Amino acid sequence: REAARSKIKKQLDDVSSNSMKQPVSDLFKSSSKYSLTLSGFNLRSIPEPFLVGVSEFSYSTLTALDISNNNLSVLNVLPQKLEILNASGNQFYTIPTAITELDHIESLDLSNNNLHTLFLDPYYTTGIKQNTFPNSLRLLNISGNPELERLDYQALPSELIKLDVSGCSINEIELTLMPEKVTIICNGNTTLLVKGEKFTGEKWNGMAVAV
Repeated sequence: REAARSKIKKQLDDVSSNSMKQPVSDLFKSSSKYSLTLSGFNLRSIPEPFLVGVSEFSYSTLTALDISNNNLSVLNVLPQKLEILNASGNQFYTIPTAITELDHIESLDLSNNNLHTLFLDPYYTTGIKQNTFPNSLRLLNISGNPELERLDYQALPSELIKLDVSGCSINEIELTLMPEKVTIICNGNTTLLVKGEKFTGEKWNGMAVAV
């Protein structure tokens, strides 16, 4: 196990311009479930050998992962039992395919990235690619993505209960196309619509709006 830890640490050091301030084992927090923090290491990728190595530390039960404040633009593989993923402060242009395969994900933070679209491919248009996010998702934070100008309604799961799009450049949100019980956090310059007509209230048909 110590040899595996040393190998993992070296792999992290190889892809990071920062040195690890603590042993890899200290990044794991265990109760009945496992979480892992890899925030602020300037990672450009998460090497697959590293992820394979994590299995020695109950990788199969990893439910929370923090990879925020790195330099990631691609995610090729993620633990399949993740419930919480913090990928804020990276360089994602589109939604990584690996995220769409997380059947248990409940909370996803993609704030302060470089998102241009909520679809898997920037050339998809509304109606071509649906259900970008898993149906299990309840909390989605995509705030602080100023290049995101449009909310792709069909990419959102129907049971979403909180959506933060503040700090984006979304001009309009049509409430009739949104998940029924969602609370929306948005900019004051985002126009809310109900069947094309401007809406200025704080609640509509089970939805709540915070500006």
